[in-house]
Order: sequence, then C-alpha cells, then structure tokens
Amino acid sequence: LRDVVADALARVLRLGAAERARIDWHCPLGELGLDSLMGVELHGRIEEAADFAIPPAALFAEPNLEAVIERLDALLDAND
Repeated sequence: LRDVVADALARVLRLGAAERARIDWHCPLGELGLDSLMGVELHGRIEEAADFAIPPAALFAEPNLEAVIERLDALLDAND
C-alpha cells in the first residue's frame, strides 16, 4: 500500500526516483506541495491502483501521509 501511495504521489507531484525515495511520510500533504486539484488526482490514482473505492475524505481528513496509509489500510481490511 505504501508503494501504491508513493507511486501515485510521485506521479502527481512529478517526483523523480530520488525524490520519491525521500518522501516524508509524517509531513502534511499541503507541505509536500499538494493542492486541492492534485489531491483529487492523487485520490483517483490511489483508488485505481488499489482497485477499490476510497472515500474522498480519506486523504484529506488525515494530518499526514502516514495517517493516510493507516486509514487506507483499515479501509482495505474492512473490504475483505
């Protein structure tokens, strides 16, 4: 799941491999340079890669990427 999110974020923010490897998982999304339109794109990319519906608020209600991962993991467990 972390790789799915990292890949999606890297594509949305146009990060190279070195930048992707240095993603700070405890940084708020806004501080990573993600605006609302990019957030919608990130949501779509994660949803498509994970192949399940993610509530839009699942990304934006969390304080950082680590919390997003935890929430998505809980959603995946609930879908099993």
